[in-house]
Amino acid sequence: ALEAQLIIAICNTTLTAIGITIMGLPNVVFLATVVFFCSFIPVAGVFISSAPICLLALQKGGLQSMVIAIGLITVIHFIEAYFLNPKIFGHHLRMNAVMVLIVLTVGGKIFGIWGLVLGLPVVNYVFGTAIRRRPEDEVGADAVRSVPTG
Repeated sequence: ALEAQLIIAICNTTLTAIGITIMGLPNVVFLATVVFFCSFIPVAGVFISSAPICLLALQKGGLQSMVIAIGLITVIHFIEAYFLNPKIFGHHLRMNAVMVLIVLTVGGKIFGIWGLVLGLPVVNYVFGTAIRRRPEDEVGADAVRSVPTG
């Protein structure tokens, strides 16, 4: 799951760096670095990394520029939440993208940050051990063990 989060952080950072470069904001490398590291903090990371971007946009271009920055951040995180997370986590955890989206949504609603952090690993473990292990697999293994070898 860490590898998937790293890929998502890189995508998020790249999209943000492109957006703030187009906006003409200064300190793109610094802001992109903040976005990258904050990508590993569930929920709060978005707000932490958005604060300096919005403040610089406000300072450079006024309220209109800050609203554009907020819109940019919203669009990037929409893409991340509804397209990148399910696709990338689904691929790395061998889970259906829709199931990933459901687990993240339900886990976040019921358990908050802990549901977002632990939801996918727990469901992946349960799915991998309880559901994927079929009784016929165990019967086949028992049959192989009971074959005389001598």
